[in-house]
Amino acid sequence: MRKMLCQKESNYIRLRRAKMDKSMFVKIKTLGVGAFGEVCLARKVDTNALYATKTLRKKDVLLRNQVAHVKAERDILAEADNEWVVRLYYSFQDKDNLYFVMDYIPGGDMMSLLIRMGVFPENLARFYTAELTCAVESVHKMGFIHRDIKPDNILIDRDGHIKLTDFGLCTGFRWTHDSKYYQSAKLTPEASDLIIKLCRGPEDRLGKNGADEIKAHPFFKTIDFSSDLRRQSAFYIPKIAHPTDTSNFDPVDPDKLWSDDDKEGNRNDTLNGWYKNGKHPEHAFYEFTFRRFFDDNGYPYNNPKPIEYEYSNSHNSEQQSDDDDDDEQAGRGVQNRDLVYV
Repeated sequence: MRKMLCQKESNYIRLRRAKMDKSMFVKIKTLGVGAFGEVCLARKVDTNALYATKTLRKKDVLLRNQVAHVKAERDILAEADNEWVVRLYYSFQDKDNLYFVMDYIPGGDMMSLLIRMGVFPENLARFYTAELTCAVESVHKMGFIHRDIKPDNILIDRDGHIKLTDFGLCTGFRWTHDSKYYQSAKLTPEASDLIIKLCRGPEDRLGKNGADEIKAHPFFKTIDFSSDLRRQSAFYIPKIAHPTDTSNFDPVDPDKLWSDDDKEGNRNDTLNGWYKNGKHPEHAFYEFTFRRFFDDNGYPYNNPKPIEYEYSNSHNSEQQSDDDDDDEQAGRGVQNRDLVYV
């Protein structure tokens, strides 16, 4: 036992001393581009774990006076440890950029799904609204308020359940939406009543006395809030062909993709001027770095827990073999396996 504890302590100290940098991750595909941020699917070199990485330009964060918002999101995601919020594994920085390394949620965002479906069937809308009620309630219990709840910031995991992201940090990936997505749909009386009671001032709004007030509304009479919603079967399960499948995300306009100059800054446009003129001190992003060390059992955190994911040889060409042994297995007609980290 003593030897095991010493080894755990040694691993903990080694991880704590290791400096994170972007070379530890290999970009696979851009998932979205915002006003001053880019989100990509990336693979960690040493573990092959898949993550969503968000890169923010320090210059833009400073110019837009978003330092406090960036720190707030980092603090919220670092503190959050519930299934309704995207998990932050690492945050680090270099001279030009800030980096968030988070869960990769392959089901895409709710706005993409809404655009594809046009209108959600009422049973699906009821399920998502019930889960959103629980998700917002969990954030409130942490002592925070998510001030930017919208379909763009609600992700759908591989099992069809939602997770919240973007805690007031970045603008949405889409600048405009077609007005047809806001046109009225046929609603039941219970659905109409719920919407009317939610669209009121804070003092009269349904839920002013807590989430239980919303859960008790007749619209949710078929939802069993007494059991864990995340353990119940979802009404929609996203189609995911392989671990690096990004088909549930909207394609990114090639004109909006970041160039190397966007990521690194150019010779005449660096942060040095900001620090020299005194507008922003060198410690503007002090204590931004974060690393999640402990697993759910309280042990020092080394790697995410892997889930075996089977895929056929005919899957999307974006998926690459991890080693030569996989190629040999494929040649013998054996199904390949990859690891998805959650």
